[in-house]
Amino acid sequence: MKSPDTTEATFSQRLADAIAVRDVSLVWLRDRLLDRGNPVSLSTLSYWRSGRRKPDGAASLAALAEIEDLLRLAPGSLEDSLGPPSRTIPVPEAEFPFDDDLVSTAAAETCAALRTRPTDDLREISTHVVVEVDDRGRIRQRRTRSVLQATSGVVSELIWIEVAPSRTDVVPVLTAAIGGRFVRSLRHSSGTVVGYLVEMERPLPGGSTAMLEFCVEYPEDYPSTSECTHAVARRTRESVIWVRFDPDRLPSWCEEFTVDDEEGTRALDVASGSTVHAVRTQFGPGTFGLRWGFDGGSSL
Repeated sequence: MKSPDTTEATFSQRLADAIAVRDVSLVWLRDRLLDRGNPVSLSTLSYWRSGRRKPDGAASLAALAEIEDLLRLAPGSLEDSLGPPSRTIPVPEAEFPFDDDLVSTAAAETCAALRTRPTDDLREISTHVVVEVDDRGRIRQRRTRSVLQATSGVVSELIWIEVAPSRTDVVPVLTAAIGGRFVRSLRHSSGTVVGYLVEMERPLPGGSTAMLEFCVEYPEDYPSTSECTHAVARRTRESVIWVRFDPDRLPSWCEEFTVDDEEGTRALDVASGSTVHAVRTQFGPGTFGLRWGFDGGSSL
């Protein structure tokens, strides 16, 4: 069977061709999307296929990634044909994905004090987090690299929230921003949250993507912790946490977890190397992470 020609094709042409090649119906596509937690109505799918409308907004773009997978298309092959958004569709407000209400409140107040808010018009497509643990078992550095997409309007800045393990007056240092510029930070009065305002290297129009990388350094007197988490406000295609331990100080156990524990915990092998990692695809909103110990036991 001939594959759809995706060169110089409009979004609706690509979608219609892919559905025909896969030999499935819109009802089938709707049901599979519902199973995967990205519901799209039958009428909306029909509008997309006919060209009367295009996906726009965070929820639609998240569903589009699922459609590419269901129709066995290369990632981004449909999304790349969207072009500039034809209209702006309001999307649900981004929610702070913290399980602690006090932390969520502190994060919201920090955003307000920085005269910004979680960007409703920006979503993570992919994020890789690399964490360095020193020879005393302390997290020394966290480097984050993300692919971001503006879903509508023009996005020029974003906020990064750092949550401390316990109350502290010490502020982590955000350094080496690539693809953006650190503007200012603010420590919340609770001593548990610090907000960092980052200005994008260039304004990001709706539908376009950008790479952003930055590093957070943790001072010697910053509260120590034996876990690393990544929180997302909306579903992301891929999230990765890679923890690298000093060879002279390896943990006796390590496990992967979600904050709400809906998926339980999973023990990881730490006997055959100095690193561990966790990968989540189509994850969020929510928080997952890795935790470890040097006591020969486990949190299980």
